[in-house]
Amino acid sequence: MIPSLNLIPPLYKKEFRRTERLLLAYELLLLAFITVTVGSGMLYLARMTLEQKLEEATLSDFPGSSKISALNRDVKTINQTLFNLGQIELTTSPVSPVIAEIIAHTHSGIRFNSLELKENNTLMIQGIANTRDDLTKLRNALETSVRVIRVNLPLQYFVEKSQVEFTAEIIFNKDTSSPATL
Repeated sequence: MIPSLNLIPPLYKKEFRRTERLLLAYELLLLAFITVTVGSGMLYLARMTLEQKLEEATLSDFPGSSKISALNRDVKTINQTLFNLGQIELTTSPVSPVIAEIIAHTHSGIRFNSLELKENNTLMIQGIANTRDDLTKLRNALETSVRVIRVNLPLQYFVEKSQVEFTAEIIFNKDTSSPATL
């Protein structure tokens, strides 16, 4: 045995032993956590593999089972697509259907320069109409829309016959949920 000289006071020795035990317990808990995590991942993977093999084995006994499994895959894909579309629908702005409807009612004689969303469900549109009739058709179509409450298009824009630069204020109904017709 090698002699050693320990100059640490007994109070610190006790604290060091306690800290050493806590570190050992921490390391053991960490090792147990890692073991449980890896083990549960492996068990989950094994379960999924067994379920897939069981499905393949049970379906292989039936005539036309490959068609059934293909249909099952298609149904899963369709369900996932519908779920994704539902998520997209939840995140869309109420302005999106209004803009889609405006575009649907826009004739080839109208070009938009800017669309700006204001507060209080108001959309400002600036653009150029080839003729006064094109601008009138756009205003009438928007006024009959379910999504639009009011279209503010001053009469000064209807003075010129061609190349009419306009600014329209459209107040839309945020609560309408019917799909836009494109």
